[in-house]
Amino acid sequence: MPEKFEQKPLNLGDALKEAEELRTSLGEKHPGQKGSFSGGQYDLEDELLDIKRREAVPHKGEIKLTPEVIEKIMTKVQDIDAKGTAYSNIAAIWKSNRLAKEAEQKTRDWPTKGKTRVQVEQEIWEMWNSLPEREKEAFEEDWRKELFNIRRILNRGLLGLNYEDDDRLDREGFIDKALTSYEKNRSPEGGKNVFVHFNITGRGGHEKKYFSIGKTEIASSHWISPNSIALLFDIESFDELPGEGKESSIYRNKDKIIEGKKYQHNDPQLFGLYEEMKKAQGRDLTREDLRNKKGYMVGSFNEEGRPVPTSEYGFVLTPSIKPTSFRGIVIDLISLREKDFIDADRVVDDLGNLLLRTYGHTPELLIPIYDTDGNLVWPKRKSHEQIVEELKNQTSPQ
Repeated sequence: MPEKFEQKPLNLGDALKEAEELRTSLGEKHPGQKGSFSGGQYDLEDELLDIKRREAVPHKGEIKLTPEVIEKIMTKVQDIDAKGTAYSNIAAIWKSNRLAKEAEQKTRDWPTKGKTRVQVEQEIWEMWNSLPEREKEAFEEDWRKELFNIRRILNRGLLGLNYEDDDRLDREGFIDKALTSYEKNRSPEGGKNVFVHFNITGRGGHEKKYFSIGKTEIASSHWISPNSIALLFDIESFDELPGEGKESSIYRNKDKIIEGKKYQHNDPQLFGLYEEMKKAQGRDLTREDLRNKKGYMVGSFNEEGRPVPTSEYGFVLTPSIKPTSFRGIVIDLISLREKDFIDADRVVDDLGNLLLRTYGHTPELLIPIYDTDGNLVWPKRKSHEQIVEELKNQTSPQ
Protein backbone atom coordinates (compact mmCIF):
# COMPACT_ATOMS: atom_id res chain seq x y z
CA MET A 1 0.00 0.00 0.00
CA PRO A 2 1.29 3.54 -0.71
CA GLU A 3 2.63 5.32 2.34
CA LYS A 4 0.05 7.76 3.67
CA PHE A 5 1.10 11.41 3.58
CA GLU A 6 0.93 12.85 7.10
CA GLN A 7 -0.06 16.47 7.62
CA LYS A 8 2.30 18.32 9.96
CA PRO A 9 0.81 19.94 13.08
CA LEU A 10 -0.63 23.40 12.46
CA ASN A 11 1.56 26.29 13.52
CA LEU A 12 -0.62 29.34 14.22
CA GLY A 13 2.06 31.84 13.20
CA ASP A 14 2.68 30.09 9.87
CA ALA A 15 -1.07 29.76 9.24
CA LEU A 16 -1.63 33.51 9.76
CA LYS A 17 1.31 34.31 7.50
CA GLU A 18 -0.05 32.05 4.74
CA ALA A 19 -3.54 33.56 5.09
CA GLU A 20 -2.06 37.04 4.69
CA GLU A 21 -0.11 35.88 1.61
CA LEU A 22 -3.29 34.56 0.04
CA ARG A 23 -5.28 37.70 0.81
CA THR A 24 -2.53 39.98 -0.54
CA SER A 25 -2.05 37.91 -3.70
CA LEU A 26 -5.77 37.81 -4.46
CA GLY A 27 -6.06 41.57 -3.82
CA GLU A 28 -3.23 42.28 -6.27
CA LYS A 29 -4.72 40.07 -8.97
CA HIS A 30 -8.29 41.33 -8.58
CA PRO A 31 -7.94 44.99 -7.50
CA GLY A 32 -11.49 45.87 -8.55
CA GLN A 33 -13.15 43.16 -6.48
CA LYS A 34 -14.72 44.29 -3.22
CA GLY A 35 -15.61 42.23 -0.17
CA SER A 36 -14.56 38.68 0.59
CA PHE A 37 -13.16 36.21 -1.89
CA SER A 38 -14.68 32.79 -2.56
CA GLY A 39 -13.28 29.52 -1.28
CA GLY A 40 -12.55 28.48 -4.88
CA GLN A 41 -10.40 31.56 -5.41
CA TYR A 42 -8.50 30.89 -2.19
CA ASP A 43 -7.96 27.25 -3.23
CA LEU A 44 -6.56 28.25 -6.62
CA GLU A 45 -4.29 30.92 -5.17
CA ASP A 46 -3.06 28.52 -2.49
CA GLU A 47 -2.08 25.99 -5.17
CA LEU A 48 -0.21 28.63 -7.20
CA LEU A 49 1.60 29.98 -4.14
CA ASP A 50 2.50 26.43 -3.14
CA ILE A 51 4.04 25.83 -6.58
CA LYS A 52 6.07 29.05 -6.34
CA ARG A 53 7.27 28.19 -2.82
CA ARG A 54 8.43 24.71 -3.92
CA GLU A 55 10.39 26.14 -6.83
CA ALA A 56 11.88 28.92 -4.67
CA VAL A 57 13.13 26.63 -1.89
CA PRO A 58 16.94 26.37 -2.12
CA HIS A 59 17.89 22.72 -2.47
CA LYS A 60 19.79 21.26 0.44
CA GLY A 61 21.83 19.14 -1.95
CA GLU A 62 20.89 15.72 -3.22
CA ILE A 63 19.48 13.28 -0.72
CA LYS A 64 21.84 10.38 -0.32
CA LEU A 65 20.29 7.06 -1.19
CA THR A 66 20.79 5.67 2.30
CA PRO A 67 19.15 2.41 3.47
CA GLU A 68 16.60 4.52 5.39
CA VAL A 69 15.66 6.53 2.28
CA ILE A 70 15.46 3.36 0.17
CA GLU A 71 13.19 1.73 2.73
CA LYS A 72 10.87 4.75 2.70
CA ILE A 73 10.57 4.52 -1.11
CA MET A 74 10.07 0.75 -1.00
CA THR A 75 6.95 1.17 1.15
CA LYS A 76 5.32 2.74 -1.93
CA VAL A 77 6.09 -0.15 -4.29
CA GLN A 78 2.95 -1.49 -5.97
CA ASP A 79 1.76 -3.86 -8.68
CA ILE A 80 1.38 -1.44 -11.60
CA ASP A 81 -0.93 -3.93 -13.31
CA ALA A 82 -3.39 -4.06 -10.41
CA LYS A 83 -6.90 -2.76 -11.14
CA GLY A 84 -7.51 0.86 -10.28
CA THR A 85 -4.02 2.26 -11.01
CA ALA A 86 -4.30 5.76 -12.51
CA TYR A 87 -1.60 6.79 -14.99
CA SER A 88 -0.83 9.42 -17.61
CA ASN A 89 1.87 9.68 -20.29
CA ILE A 90 4.06 12.70 -19.47
CA ALA A 91 7.17 12.50 -21.65
CA ALA A 92 9.12 10.74 -24.40
CA ILE A 93 12.71 9.72 -23.75
CA TRP A 94 13.59 10.20 -27.41
CA LYS A 95 11.61 11.45 -30.41
CA SER A 96 11.58 8.10 -32.19
CA ASN A 97 12.37 8.09 -35.93
CA ARG A 98 12.45 11.89 -36.14
CA LEU A 99 15.78 12.02 -37.99
CA ALA A 100 14.94 9.06 -40.23
CA LYS A 101 11.75 10.83 -41.35
CA GLU A 102 13.72 14.02 -42.04
CA ALA A 103 16.25 12.02 -44.07
CA GLU A 104 13.47 10.37 -46.11
CA GLN A 105 12.01 13.79 -46.93
CA LYS A 106 15.41 15.16 -47.93
CA THR A 107 16.04 12.10 -50.13
CA ARG A 108 12.80 12.76 -52.02
CA ASP A 109 13.56 16.49 -52.43
CA TRP A 110 17.32 16.25 -52.97
CA PRO A 111 18.69 19.09 -55.18
CA THR A 112 19.98 17.64 -58.46
CA LYS A 113 20.53 20.71 -60.60
CA GLY A 114 24.10 20.89 -61.91
CA LYS A 115 25.01 17.47 -60.40
CA THR A 116 25.58 14.10 -61.92
CA ARG A 117 23.58 11.09 -60.74
CA VAL A 118 26.72 9.68 -59.11
CA GLN A 119 27.26 12.89 -57.12
CA VAL A 120 23.64 12.93 -55.89
CA GLU A 121 23.80 9.25 -54.85
CA GLN A 122 27.09 9.88 -53.01
CA GLU A 123 25.62 12.83 -51.06
CA ILE A 124 22.52 10.82 -50.10
CA TRP A 125 24.69 7.87 -49.01
CA GLU A 126 26.84 10.18 -46.79
CA MET A 127 23.72 11.64 -45.17
CA TRP A 128 22.27 8.20 -44.31
CA ASN A 129 25.67 6.93 -43.18
CA SER A 130 25.96 9.79 -40.66
CA LEU A 131 22.51 9.07 -39.22
CA PRO A 132 23.62 6.89 -36.24
CA GLU A 133 25.95 9.61 -34.92
CA ARG A 134 23.30 12.28 -35.46
CA GLU A 135 20.75 10.10 -33.63
CA LYS A 136 23.02 9.98 -30.58
CA GLU A 137 23.36 13.78 -30.59
CA ALA A 138 19.59 14.20 -31.04
CA PHE A 139 18.90 11.85 -28.13
CA GLU A 140 21.15 13.88 -25.81
CA GLU A 141 19.36 17.08 -26.80
CA ASP A 142 15.84 15.59 -26.51
CA TRP A 143 16.58 13.89 -23.18
CA ARG A 144 17.89 17.09 -21.57
CA LYS A 145 14.65 18.87 -22.51
CA GLU A 146 12.48 16.03 -21.21
CA LEU A 147 14.33 15.90 -17.87
CA PHE A 148 13.71 19.64 -17.49
CA ASN A 149 9.98 19.17 -18.22
CA ILE A 150 9.69 16.16 -15.88
CA ARG A 151 11.29 18.17 -13.07
CA ARG A 152 8.70 20.90 -13.57
CA ILE A 153 5.90 18.32 -13.26
CA LEU A 154 7.47 16.81 -10.13
CA ASN A 155 7.60 20.30 -8.61
CA ARG A 156 4.31 21.76 -9.79
CA GLY A 157 2.11 18.72 -10.09
CA LEU A 158 0.24 17.49 -13.15
CA LEU A 159 -1.76 20.58 -14.06
CA GLY A 160 -5.04 20.54 -15.96
CA LEU A 161 -5.35 22.42 -19.26
CA ASN A 162 -8.36 23.92 -20.96
CA TYR A 163 -9.04 22.00 -24.17
CA GLU A 164 -8.68 25.14 -26.36
CA ASP A 165 -5.21 25.80 -24.92
CA ASP A 166 -4.42 22.09 -25.13
CA ASP A 167 -4.92 22.21 -28.89
CA ARG A 168 -2.67 25.26 -29.29
CA LEU A 169 0.21 24.55 -26.94
CA ASP A 170 3.40 23.51 -28.67
CA ARG A 171 6.01 21.23 -27.13
CA GLU A 172 8.63 23.92 -26.53
CA GLY A 173 7.93 25.65 -23.23
CA PHE A 174 4.91 23.40 -22.71
CA ILE A 175 5.16 23.21 -18.91
CA ASP A 176 5.42 26.98 -18.43
CA LYS A 177 2.43 27.50 -20.72
CA ALA A 178 0.54 24.81 -18.83
CA LEU A 179 0.87 26.81 -15.61
CA THR A 180 -0.29 29.97 -17.42
CA SER A 181 -3.28 28.12 -18.89
CA TYR A 182 -4.14 26.59 -15.52
CA GLU A 183 -4.02 29.92 -13.66
CA LYS A 184 -5.92 31.80 -16.39
CA ASN A 185 -8.76 29.32 -16.84
CA ARG A 186 -9.33 28.51 -13.16
CA SER A 187 -9.64 32.19 -12.26
CA PRO A 188 -13.11 33.83 -11.97
CA GLU A 189 -12.33 35.81 -15.15
CA GLY A 190 -11.40 32.66 -17.09
CA GLY A 191 -14.39 30.63 -15.98
CA LYS A 192 -13.39 27.45 -17.84
CA ASN A 193 -12.69 23.87 -16.85
CA VAL A 194 -9.17 22.50 -16.92
CA PHE A 195 -8.47 18.80 -17.12
CA VAL A 196 -5.78 16.11 -17.06
CA HIS A 197 -6.04 13.18 -19.49
CA PHE A 198 -5.38 9.79 -17.89
CA ASN A 199 -6.32 6.11 -17.85
CA ILE A 200 -7.12 3.56 -15.14
CA THR A 201 -5.99 -0.08 -15.25
CA GLY A 202 -8.94 -2.44 -15.37
CA ARG A 203 -11.10 0.36 -16.80
CA GLY A 204 -9.75 0.55 -20.35
CA GLY A 205 -10.71 -1.06 -23.65
CA HIS A 206 -7.96 -3.10 -25.31
CA GLU A 207 -7.31 -1.70 -28.76
CA LYS A 208 -5.08 -3.75 -31.06
CA LYS A 209 -1.56 -2.34 -31.27
CA TYR A 210 1.12 -3.11 -33.80
CA PHE A 211 3.98 -3.22 -31.32
CA SER A 212 4.61 -4.48 -27.80
CA ILE A 213 6.57 -2.56 -25.17
CA GLY A 214 5.75 -4.69 -22.16
CA LYS A 215 3.47 -7.23 -20.54
CA THR A 216 1.26 -4.92 -18.48
CA GLU A 217 -1.98 -3.16 -19.39
CA ILE A 218 -0.15 0.18 -19.19
CA ALA A 219 2.25 -1.04 -21.89
CA SER A 220 -0.67 -1.70 -24.28
CA SER A 221 -2.36 1.65 -23.65
CA HIS A 222 -2.97 3.83 -26.72
CA TRP A 223 -0.80 6.75 -25.57
CA ILE A 224 2.09 4.68 -24.19
CA SER A 225 4.32 4.35 -27.24
CA PRO A 226 7.99 3.36 -27.57
CA ASN A 227 10.24 5.60 -25.41
CA SER A 228 7.31 6.75 -23.22
CA ILE A 229 7.42 7.82 -19.58
CA ALA A 230 4.19 7.53 -17.58
CA LEU A 231 3.31 8.89 -14.16
CA LEU A 232 1.29 6.84 -11.63
CA PHE A 233 -0.92 8.74 -9.19
CA ASP A 234 -3.64 8.32 -6.58
CA ILE A 235 -7.21 9.44 -7.38
CA GLU A 236 -8.90 8.25 -4.17
CA SER A 237 -9.69 11.84 -3.18
CA PHE A 238 -11.51 12.46 -6.50
CA ASP A 239 -15.21 11.74 -7.07
CA GLU A 240 -16.24 10.00 -10.30
CA LEU A 241 -19.06 11.66 -12.24
CA PRO A 242 -21.51 9.29 -13.94
CA GLY A 243 -20.64 10.35 -17.50
CA GLU A 244 -24.05 10.00 -19.07
CA GLY A 245 -24.96 11.82 -22.29
CA LYS A 246 -22.77 14.17 -24.31
CA GLU A 247 -24.10 17.19 -22.42
CA SER A 248 -22.44 15.86 -19.24
CA SER A 249 -18.92 15.78 -20.70
CA ILE A 250 -16.59 17.93 -18.60
CA TYR A 251 -14.22 17.92 -21.57
CA ARG A 252 -16.57 20.06 -23.64
CA ASN A 253 -18.41 21.89 -20.88
CA LYS A 254 -17.33 25.52 -21.23
CA ASP A 255 -20.22 27.10 -19.33
CA LYS A 256 -19.17 26.58 -15.73
CA ILE A 257 -16.32 25.58 -13.47
CA ILE A 258 -16.66 22.06 -12.04
CA GLU A 259 -16.18 22.65 -8.32
CA GLY A 260 -14.06 20.24 -6.32
CA LYS A 261 -12.00 17.26 -7.49
CA LYS A 262 -13.86 15.23 -10.10
CA TYR A 263 -13.16 12.78 -12.92
CA GLN A 264 -15.18 11.20 -15.71
CA HIS A 265 -14.73 9.04 -18.80
CA ASN A 266 -14.12 10.86 -22.07
CA ASP A 267 -15.19 8.28 -24.68
CA PRO A 268 -17.64 9.70 -27.28
CA GLN A 269 -18.99 6.28 -28.26
CA LEU A 270 -20.07 5.64 -24.65
CA PHE A 271 -21.79 9.02 -24.49
CA GLY A 272 -23.61 8.04 -27.70
CA LEU A 273 -24.50 4.56 -26.41
CA TYR A 274 -25.97 6.03 -23.23
CA GLU A 275 -28.11 8.49 -25.18
CA GLU A 276 -29.44 5.79 -27.52
CA MET A 277 -30.38 3.50 -24.61
CA LYS A 278 -31.98 6.40 -22.74
CA LYS A 279 -34.05 7.34 -25.79
CA ALA A 280 -35.16 3.73 -26.28
CA GLN A 281 -36.25 3.34 -22.65
CA GLY A 282 -37.65 6.85 -22.26
CA ARG A 283 -35.97 7.53 -18.91
CA ASP A 284 -32.64 8.08 -17.18
CA LEU A 285 -30.59 4.90 -16.92
CA THR A 286 -29.39 3.16 -13.78
CA ARG A 287 -26.16 1.24 -13.21
CA GLU A 288 -28.22 -1.93 -13.54
CA ASP A 289 -29.38 -0.86 -17.04
CA LEU A 290 -25.78 -0.33 -18.14
CA ARG A 291 -24.26 -3.55 -16.80
CA ASN A 292 -22.11 -5.35 -19.43
CA LYS A 293 -23.40 -3.21 -22.31
CA LYS A 294 -20.99 -3.08 -25.27
CA GLY A 295 -20.25 -0.11 -27.48
CA TYR A 296 -19.85 -0.18 -31.25
CA MET A 297 -16.07 -0.69 -31.08
CA VAL A 298 -14.09 -1.38 -27.91
CA GLY A 299 -15.55 0.77 -25.15
CA SER A 300 -18.21 -0.72 -22.89
CA PHE A 301 -19.80 -0.69 -19.45
CA ASN A 302 -18.54 -3.29 -16.96
CA GLU A 303 -20.38 -5.68 -14.63
CA GLU A 304 -20.92 -2.78 -12.20
CA GLY A 305 -22.41 -0.57 -14.91
CA ARG A 306 -19.36 1.70 -14.87
CA PRO A 307 -17.82 2.96 -18.11
CA VAL A 308 -14.77 1.20 -19.60
CA PRO A 309 -13.58 3.68 -22.26
CA THR A 310 -10.96 2.95 -24.89
CA SER A 311 -7.54 4.04 -23.70
CA GLU A 312 -7.38 6.49 -26.63
CA TYR A 313 -10.05 8.61 -24.90
CA GLY A 314 -9.73 7.34 -21.33
CA PHE A 315 -10.69 9.68 -18.52
CA VAL A 316 -10.30 13.37 -17.70
CA LEU A 317 -10.05 14.86 -14.23
CA THR A 318 -10.20 18.38 -12.90
CA PRO A 319 -8.32 20.38 -11.80
CA SER A 320 -4.84 18.83 -11.14
CA ILE A 321 -2.78 16.13 -9.41
CA LYS A 322 -0.51 17.38 -6.65
CA PRO A 323 2.97 15.88 -6.06
CA THR A 324 1.74 14.36 -2.78
CA SER A 325 -0.49 12.08 -4.90
CA PHE A 326 2.30 10.81 -7.19
CA ARG A 327 2.92 7.08 -6.72
CA GLY A 328 5.54 6.06 -9.29
CA ILE A 329 7.13 6.44 -12.73
CA VAL A 330 6.95 3.85 -15.54
CA ILE A 331 9.51 3.91 -18.38
CA ASP A 332 9.77 1.90 -21.58
CA LEU A 333 13.15 0.17 -21.23
CA ILE A 334 12.34 -2.51 -23.82
CA SER A 335 12.48 -0.08 -26.77
CA LEU A 336 15.51 1.72 -25.30
CA ARG A 337 17.57 -1.45 -25.10
CA GLU A 338 17.06 -1.92 -28.84
CA LYS A 339 18.91 1.36 -29.51
CA ASP A 340 22.68 1.00 -29.51
CA PHE A 341 23.12 4.76 -28.99
CA ILE A 342 21.11 4.86 -25.73
CA ASP A 343 22.25 3.42 -22.39
CA ALA A 344 18.98 2.30 -20.76
CA ASP A 345 20.58 2.01 -17.31
CA ARG A 346 21.81 5.59 -17.64
CA VAL A 347 18.22 6.74 -18.30
CA VAL A 348 17.08 5.04 -15.07
CA ASP A 349 19.97 6.65 -13.14
CA ASP A 350 19.13 10.07 -14.61
CA LEU A 351 15.50 9.78 -13.48
CA GLY A 352 16.51 8.53 -10.03
CA ASN A 353 18.97 11.40 -9.60
CA LEU A 354 16.31 13.85 -10.83
CA LEU A 355 13.94 12.62 -8.10
CA LEU A 356 16.66 13.01 -5.48
CA ARG A 357 17.50 16.55 -6.62
CA THR A 358 13.87 17.65 -6.96
CA TYR A 359 12.73 16.33 -3.60
CA GLY A 360 15.89 17.21 -1.69
CA HIS A 361 13.81 19.18 0.83
CA THR A 362 10.80 16.80 0.86
CA PRO A 363 12.11 13.20 0.83
CA GLU A 364 8.65 11.86 1.70
CA LEU A 365 7.69 12.62 -1.92
CA LEU A 366 10.26 10.23 -3.44
CA ILE A 367 8.62 7.53 -5.61
CA PRO A 368 9.77 4.25 -7.20
CA ILE A 369 10.53 3.69 -10.90
CA TYR A 370 9.28 0.68 -12.91
CA ASP A 371 9.64 -0.64 -16.46
CA THR A 372 6.63 -1.46 -18.65
CA ASP A 373 6.81 -5.13 -17.60
CA GLY A 374 6.06 -4.01 -14.04
CA ASN A 375 9.58 -4.72 -12.74
CA LEU A 376 11.00 -2.32 -10.15
CA VAL A 377 14.20 -0.68 -11.46
CA TRP A 378 14.83 2.07 -8.86
CA PRO A 379 15.84 2.43 -6.03
CA LYS A 380 16.22 -1.37 -6.05
CA ARG A 381 15.65 -4.01 -8.69
CA LYS A 382 12.82 -6.46 -8.19
CA SER A 383 10.79 -8.51 -10.67
CA HIS A 384 7.08 -7.96 -11.19
CA GLU A 385 6.45 -11.52 -10.00
CA GLN A 386 8.32 -10.84 -6.75
CA ILE A 387 6.34 -7.66 -6.16
CA VAL A 388 3.00 -9.42 -6.71
CA GLU A 389 3.97 -12.29 -4.41
CA GLU A 390 5.21 -9.99 -1.63
CA LEU A 391 2.06 -7.85 -1.77
CA LYS A 392 -0.06 -11.00 -1.67
CA ASN A 393 1.76 -12.19 1.46
CA GLN A 394 1.29 -8.78 3.13
CA THR A 395 -2.50 -8.93 2.69
CA SER A 396 -3.07 -12.63 3.42
CA PRO A 397 -4.05 -13.57 7.00
CA GLN A 398 -1.26 -15.02 9.13
